[in-house]
Amino acid sequence: MMGMTRKALRSLASSVLTAVHRTEAPRILYYHRVDNDDQRSCVRPEQFLQQMGYLSAHAYHVIALEGLCHSLVSGKALPARSVVLTFDDGFADNYTQAYPILQRFGFPATIFLTVGFIGMDELPVLSGPHRPARPLTWQQVGEMGRHGISFGSHTLTHPSLPQLGEVELRQEVYGSRLLLQEKLARDIQFFCYPKGEFTAPVKAVVQQAGYAGACSVYPGSVRMNNDLFALPRTYIGRDDTLNDFRKKLCGAYDLLHSGVQLWRRVRSRRPSSR
Repeated sequence: MMGMTRKALRSLASSVLTAVHRTEAPRILYYHRVDNDDQRSCVRPEQFLQQMGYLSAHAYHVIALEGLCHSLVSGKALPARSVVLTFDDGFADNYTQAYPILQRFGFPATIFLTVGFIGMDELPVLSGPHRPARPLTWQQVGEMGRHGISFGSHTLTHPSLPQLGEVELRQEVYGSRLLLQEKLARDIQFFCYPKGEFTAPVKAVVQQAGYAGACSVYPGSVRMNNDLFALPRTYIGRDDTLNDFRKKLCGAYDLLHSGVQLWRRVRSRRPSSR
């Protein structure tokens, strides 16, 4: 009952906001897994295929993250309906499921790798009642890198960066970039904050490490005055129908998601009653 009520309220809010707040400004979408596991952050392969088909059929410009950031730096506006595709963590299904679909449509994407787990048996990032997920291998990363997929750092071990000391923070931010550059023999330009958690000191370390930009989980479209080290993104998950996907592309959920994130931040700052 609670789940049905939540979905009904979500649908009603998005319908109202679609009517009053519609935008075709550039937008960064972010995914985690593409697989049939029953997990909120796991989009089914047929669902992902429908979404990529929608972008293609409705004349969206799917561009690389590098291209979007170049436009922000140069001040040159991007075409309406420009979309960037990103994936967090570096799960093996990004290669086995998402990559063939991206190739089918000729879409670029950026995968943010939790570098310390690449090539291991398990990527223990997403929690929930699903089977342990495997990370990408370096061979899979190399193949995708030769065919339109770029890679960024999601740290070495996916910690909460604001909770780290200075030495550990620099190791996660600097060390992951250096290892990626060594393995891929190319410059690594972008970073993604684990769980979207960062502070001004964390952001400063990311800038000092030589990255050109960083992705957050702040909702919304990308504006010309956006902070390159706090780029907003739009979450796509298992519960999103194709109609939800369409609404998210035009900003229907931005205000709702901003309110949810604000509420969570306020709750996290409240003193414990224990």
